Amino acid sequence: MFRIKVADVCIEIDNRYGFVEDVCRDYIVKGECIPAFRVQISSDEVHRMLSGATWNLTAPMAESYLINRALCRKMAEFDAYLFHSAVITYGGKCIAFSGKRGTGKSTHVGLWKDKFGKDVTVINGDKPLLALRNGQLIAYGTPWCGKEGWQTNTSARLDAVVFLEQAKTNAITPIDKETFTHKISEQILPPANHEMADRFAELLHHTVKNVPAYVLSCNMSTTAVDTVVRELYK
Repeated sequence: MFRIKVADVCIEIDNRYGFVEDVCRDYIVKGECIPAFRVQISSDEVHRMLSGATWNLTAPMAESYLINRALCRKMAEFDAYLFHSAVITYGGKCIAFSGKRGTGKSTHVGLWKDKFGKDVTVINGDKPLLALRNGQLIAYGTPWCGKEGWQTNTSARLDAVVFLEQAKTNAITPIDKETFTHKISEQILPPANHEMADRFAELLHHTVKNVPAYVLSCNMSTTAVDTVVRELYK
């Protein structure tokens, strides 16, 4: 058992395997931390996931995945939610790149890292939390971050969301709030508690109302990065 802090919330993790503790090592709180809630996964839940797995999944990996899912579903009670995206900071701005599986989020973020080096910080490569804090939408790093392992225990105010679509040439287009709502709804994890539905809807409404959103039609060349920079940093 150990405690972590994500999105400014202290959480107690009651784990069976050391794997999840290693995953969470950058977020473990050693000092005083009163947990807002506790996450525990039963052996039956782990076994059910293993029995339905179509890839080489181990029990420790299954426990880690289920802990992350349970934690994120609970976070709506603390004005936060999981947004499947890769979030970076560069040049004083925080940008979330999202899109359907296989559209190249990691590849695109890799282009930013190649072009700008240490000036780019990857807050999270796959599973950041977005949280409403003091009237601002803040992107937070989490221990769970995709196969690349890109995560930083930090946070930044979210300045833009960019949805990726594969194309032969690069172009970026602002999208309206209705389109933004549709696209982000495909990339979030709703709360398990149905009583939180209204509060969760308010969080999404705040995101759509206050954060500019774009569609980036792109190929996997550094000119795709240049296209975003010209639009967002002009």
